[in-house]
This record gives sequence, structure tokens and C-alpha cells, in this order.
Amino acid sequence: MDEQPTTQQNGEVPFEQSSGNTPTPAPTQKNAEGWSWGGFMFEPILIIATKKYVYLLFFFLYLIPLINFIAIIGIKIFFGLKGREIVMQSPAFSNSDEARGFMKGLDHAGFISFIFTVVMFALSFLFLGALFSGLLSGGMEISPDIYGY
Repeated sequence: MDEQPTTQQNGEVPFEQSSGNTPTPAPTQKNAEGWSWGGFMFEPILIIATKKYVYLLFFFLYLIPLINFIAIIGIKIFFGLKGREIVMQSPAFSNSDEARGFMKGLDHAGFISFIFTVVMFALSFLFLGALFSGLLSGGMEISPDIYGY
């Protein structure tokens, strides 16, 4: 009792409504959107793991004086925005679950690395601020009688 779909005059099969089953978007579309901390912090790892070696050409911009400061920020932002998309479209992973797992691990490591970097910069600025304020205020004087001179 299998019914063959009837064709119209132009040869197309008419669209049939399914009973309650609506198509869902592919999981790669949902996971390919959003910010990627792993792409932002670990661009070379993302490029090599996904076998998209053409993106390594971006790093030649680091060699050009005065442009390299802008290039560092621009490349990091580019991979932060496009990192998930690059991973999900990569032929290096056998299925989308494997790509999602890699991206999840890289994003966790990237976020932890970003927080660690921000904390270290804050501590270094506090240390340097204390050091320079001590130098500018004259610092501590050592009296000669402490050493017996």
C-alpha cells in the first residue's frame, strides 16, 4: 500500500505536509555561531588542528612594522568571530560531534587563558605602579649606622 507521489505536469513532486514533524536546523549551524575564546586566544592551534593552513598567511602581517600592532588585534578578533565556523566546516573532523567536542575544549581553555592573562596584567600593573611610586617618592633611605659604618 505504498503510494507513489503523483507528479504535476511540469514533472515536480508536490510538497506534502508531514504529520507534526518539522525539520530542525543542522546542529552545525547552531554551534558555528558566537564568540570563540579558543579562536581568540589560540589561533595557531585552531588553524593547525582544522588543517586550514591558508590562514597562517595572516601571521606574515606580524612582520611588518607599525601594521603588526593592528594586525595582532585584528587577527585575534577575526578568529574570535569566525573560529567556530572554521572548526565546524573543517574536513579534519569525522563528524559534527567531534568538531563540537574540540571546539568546546578549546573554548574552555581559551576562556581560562584569557582570565589568567587579564589577572596577570592587572597584577603586573599594580606591582609596577608600586615600584615606580616608591622610586618617585625617594624610596627608603638606609641609615649608615644600621651597618655599623
